[in-house]
Amino acid sequence: MNKTLSLNEPEIPVDDDTINEEISKIKLEMKSRQKQDHISFFGFTGTPKRQTIEIFGTPQPGSTEKRPFHTYTMRQSIGEGFTLDVLKTYTPVKRWFKLRGKGEDVELPGQQGKRELIKWVDSTPEVISQKVQIILNQLLEHTVEIHRRKRKGNDNCSFYT
Repeated sequence: MNKTLSLNEPEIPVDDDTINEEISKIKLEMKSRQKQDHISFFGFTGTPKRQTIEIFGTPQPGSTEKRPFHTYTMRQSIGEGFTLDVLKTYTPVKRWFKLRGKGEDVELPGQQGKRELIKWVDSTPEVISQKVQIILNQLLEHTVEIHRRKRKGNDNCSFYT
């Protein structure tokens, strides 16, 4: 195919038979590269670890630093429509607690106390069950349907949490 499309070769007078022969060669080459049932292609995304960059990274001129040979950002994936923009409809919610206890009021020691309280509340089975129910309802009733309409019925999609 490279020979066929090369501009470096001298110009040779060409008749219709030669053109048809070259077109047949190109079509045959294209057919050999079409999707094949016994081959699967997988794409992986993520931030590489330092060790991965050291092994597979591209050396930078004048430095011992290595960089990934290719990047595919979440912004690019969202722009191309492969990933839904979860922040587009994100709504922050403030949390508050009313604590009941026996005896005197106890003051929580700043951020550490708040962190421990939130950790305890978030680990209770009732709260976990309610959160899962809310997330699944949102996913099934809204997100999947929006994605299905965007993709015109193609159900191949990924969701990240």
